[in-house]
Amino acid sequence: MEDLNNKIDEIVRRHFGENFNFRAGQREAVLEICETYFNGTAETIILDAPTGTGKSIIAMVASLVLSSYGKEGYLIASDIALQEQYEKDINNFGFHWGSIKGVDNYSCDANGEKFSLGECRIRNLSMSQTSSLSCFSNCAYYYNRSKAINSKVSLLNYSYWLVQRNYVERRLAEEGLEAPFKKRDFAFFDEAHKVDEIVQNYFSPRIDKDLTERMMELQIFLKREGYSDPKLVEAEISSEVRKVFSSDSKDELFFALEAMEHYLLRLVRIGKELKENLKKTYPFDKGFQIPKKYRRPLFLVDYAKDVHCKIEDYTELLILSGIHNLVKIPNGELSTSFQCLDEAHLLLWHFHEKAPFKVMMSATFGNHRNYARVAALKSAKVIKLKNDFDYSRSPIYYSKLYRLNYKEREKNLPPVITMLDRILDRHVGERGIIHTGSYYFSDEILKRTRHKSRIINYDGSKEKREALQRFHDSSDGIMIGPSLLEGLDLHEDKSRFQVFFKVPFPSLSDPMVKEKLKLGNEWYDWKTVLNITQGVGRSIRNREDWAVTYFLDACFYDLLKRKNNFPDDFLARIVETKKKNNGENSDPEKSSVRLSDSSKSD
Repeated sequence: MEDLNNKIDEIVRRHFGENFNFRAGQREAVLEICETYFNGTAETIILDAPTGTGKSIIAMVASLVLSSYGKEGYLIASDIALQEQYEKDINNFGFHWGSIKGVDNYSCDANGEKFSLGECRIRNLSMSQTSSLSCFSNCAYYYNRSKAINSKVSLLNYSYWLVQRNYVERRLAEEGLEAPFKKRDFAFFDEAHKVDEIVQNYFSPRIDKDLTERMMELQIFLKREGYSDPKLVEAEISSEVRKVFSSDSKDELFFALEAMEHYLLRLVRIGKELKENLKKTYPFDKGFQIPKKYRRPLFLVDYAKDVHCKIEDYTELLILSGIHNLVKIPNGELSTSFQCLDEAHLLLWHFHEKAPFKVMMSATFGNHRNYARVAALKSAKVIKLKNDFDYSRSPIYYSKLYRLNYKEREKNLPPVITMLDRILDRHVGERGIIHTGSYYFSDEILKRTRHKSRIINYDGSKEKREALQRFHDSSDGIMIGPSLLEGLDLHEDKSRFQVFFKVPFPSLSDPMVKEKLKLGNEWYDWKTVLNITQGVGRSIRNREDWAVTYFLDACFYDLLKRKNNFPDDFLARIVETKKKNNGENSDPEKSSVRLSDSSKSD
């Protein structure tokens, strides 16, 4: 094997040009990842790469190096927006890598429907059958899919990768066929601090209250078309759906899900028979389109299939880990979801076994031991980079005066809002954000603050987009809300200050959070610290950038006392505001009491 250092230099010259320069730590990280892969010293790497260190370049260069030795791999993005950022880089650098998204990001040229209802999908055509269709050459989905299948390195998002590596591979294996997206030699997972939530949510079965009506509609249609199963009892599905919404008994809920799984499997099998007959009756290669009257029933067959697969996997998981790990998550009156308290089984089964060598990348892992426990990593090598940001103008002030927990919030709201108003007085003419932790606190601030005319509020995702536009168009607007911790790039004068009015603890109204807390505080603290570090990073995006941060909720101090919760560069910026003799807070700009002066990495 050639010397890896020479190989990295050769690849950089060929793909990035002679004038390309790595940022501090990038080249060393690429080298260590590749050496670890070839030496076999670890199956998982935690790449802790703060904002500004350029983890995407590390992932792409390391992928180029590994693929130059005949290895194949995946780049996995957490969402479509991040995937599209990677696509831009891949195109700009001229890499011939495929990228594929979920089917409904594409439309069918043959019938104009979203791709999940496209002609080849509702006909259940195989890949070889699809490739012979006249529309295949113009199909954006199959073009991108084919390119991704045949690329040495392919860009996918978590959802697409999970469905391919689990459901699709299993279904094709039952038919004696090979999966299109096989287990490859390596995989880079971006935003990996969210892997437990992503996998948990993806494999969480959701039961809609109208499931009974949908399945009855499908069953009636099938019977009318001459398809039936004497074991299908209409009352069965109705009874089990009612139990899902009314019962809190874990045993009863488990047996209800099992009964639903058996019912849906029978219905899906009849639906498959319908699809096969429609293919024969209306052959696409002879110009026939399936009549519209079948569109809705075929959609319902796929819906039943999806619900069945999720329930089947979930009940099998509970059999392995124990019914006591069942967690019911009511989603209002219209749907109920289920999660598994034992995430280790879930991650090992659906995630870790699907990729032999993994690089888990994030700017916000928090405590590595806590992350490894949550992500079910038995062992992992940690590569920690330091960014070269100048934080001298970006202090983090906090107060120990007033706690905003449930018991004390009514009493402490007035003085904390007074404190907030004094901070906003100092930042007239500047834009900033207020992390409220809940809509309750957003509403209370709007009722009581002297700066109401500057504040831009929202309620829901659509209003949030519109509010963000008003914020960007303003000269001294203040964006306020409980969901501003991730996904915002407020560089330079887009945000010169940020206030954490309430510490962003995970919501105790979430049944999963309640169950987790019964096992101890470590997970709860870790998730809170992730929320905080994500939120603090919204306003400081490059080396020259700066913003002042304030924590007004005294509960923040409880987290600070356990210093190993936070990165050292975060702790080095901490400043405690002091209490004057008259009981008021001192000017935060003049305080200088620091918890830590350490700036070394782990």
